[in-house]
Amino acid sequence: MKRILNYFGVTFSIIILNSSCAQNVNITFLQVNDVYEMAPVSGGKLGGLARVQTVIDSLKTANPNTFSVLAGDMLSPSAIGTANYQGETLAGKQMVDVLNEMKWDYFVLGNHEFDLKEEQLRKRLQEMKFTVISDNVLDRNGNPFPNTRPCFKFEVQGVSIGVLGVTLDGFKTSYATISNPLQAAKDAVKKLKAENVDIIIAITHQSIEDDVSMAAEIPEIDMIMGGHEHENYDLLRGDHFTPITKADANAKTAFIHQLTFNKNTKKLTINSELVFIDETIKMDERIEKVVQKWTAIAFASFKEQGYYPDSIICLSDRILDGTEASVRSRSTELTDLIARGFLSAFPEADAALMNGGSIRIDDKLQVGVITEYDILKISPFGGNVSLVTMKGSTLISALNNGADNVGKGSFLQYANIKGKKNAWTIKGEAIDPNKEYTIAISSYLVKNGDTNLEMLTYANGQVKDAGVASKPFFRIVINQFKKEFPEK
Repeated sequence: MKRILNYFGVTFSIIILNSSCAQNVNITFLQVNDVYEMAPVSGGKLGGLARVQTVIDSLKTANPNTFSVLAGDMLSPSAIGTANYQGETLAGKQMVDVLNEMKWDYFVLGNHEFDLKEEQLRKRLQEMKFTVISDNVLDRNGNPFPNTRPCFKFEVQGVSIGVLGVTLDGFKTSYATISNPLQAAKDAVKKLKAENVDIIIAITHQSIEDDVSMAAEIPEIDMIMGGHEHENYDLLRGDHFTPITKADANAKTAFIHQLTFNKNTKKLTINSELVFIDETIKMDERIEKVVQKWTAIAFASFKEQGYYPDSIICLSDRILDGTEASVRSRSTELTDLIARGFLSAFPEADAALMNGGSIRIDDKLQVGVITEYDILKISPFGGNVSLVTMKGSTLISALNNGADNVGKGSFLQYANIKGKKNAWTIKGEAIDPNKEYTIAISSYLVKNGDTNLEMLTYANGQVKDAGVASKPFFRIVINQFKKEFPEK
């Protein structure tokens, strides 16, 4: 039978054992993914690991066989992660400490773990007191990273559960070898089946398309808990209608999975529910103290560097959308404001360009107070803005490719430019392929490039430095906020 339970304002439907279903074993999983922020986001309305702890405690009260899963990406990027502590960058140390205090269970590596330097990642892995599962990531010498393990099984009341973990391949990392995740999952499933497990769960950090392919090609997998997209998914795919779930980034939501396995019939039932982690859920005081400790450490570090995170920049009269799903697929009021800031900083520029992936806040700035910390969260890696020159033909090529990069960090945002593929204008006039234009652009693009935007790099030879000193992104954005939301 089912019982509706309510703890601290969180309502769950829990299956309860009775004499008629004594052979049923209940296992509960709480799943989050892509969690970069310890504290609540969206002006305090959503997320917060202290709230997640409250949910976990509620679930464990109802069913002691409850396990927590984080499906990749939590060490980077975040503004707090860039702060200095005891002579080195935090680089996710704060996240590991909070999860350790939460007695977290399972974690799979995401691509952003490899934003860290190798030494930093090794330190973080050694600090983790929870299980790090990896079936397809090895170091440059072909050895496992510290404190990671491949697929394994564990038992709950006589039911054997096999768990595997894979990370997407194809991203840049100089110190890791990442094999094909689908083949690694097939190999892991073969091993687990040989050990006679009853249930197989895949924890993945890859695209939803790759999760769907995994469900289709490996029907032995009973459930896929994934990450990477930052938006929630709840799909049934493959011949066996394998559940595939992803929660929203930064613990704005969490999935609660209730698995019931009948030891007589070997039948598995899965019920999943997406729960909002919002203001209706009380903060766990113990975890909140840990969050506040690291926040205070980071803010003190920022002040030593000349930043004042508590300093109020302005009062915004509108919501400014910086969510990853938006900034990598369309212009928003926030991306437009920042691009206009490039033009304010370089009034001699004809137009401005930046990659959507340079906006890392993955949140909506709410109406009201905007602080320096908000700007630090927008682009925790900082960086500069450069003034360059290029021919119209190069600009058209970049704009065409940028428009094709929907959903990627290389999707282009711009100011003073309008149009669509092969029909672009600057200040209302068609871009002349033979004319030279002056462009204010993210320094990252000209120095490092981005997917399908190689023509914008200095190394490519089509873009030249205009001979004007670059300016810090952070200050440009602050100045533009002040300009667009002046004191009244």
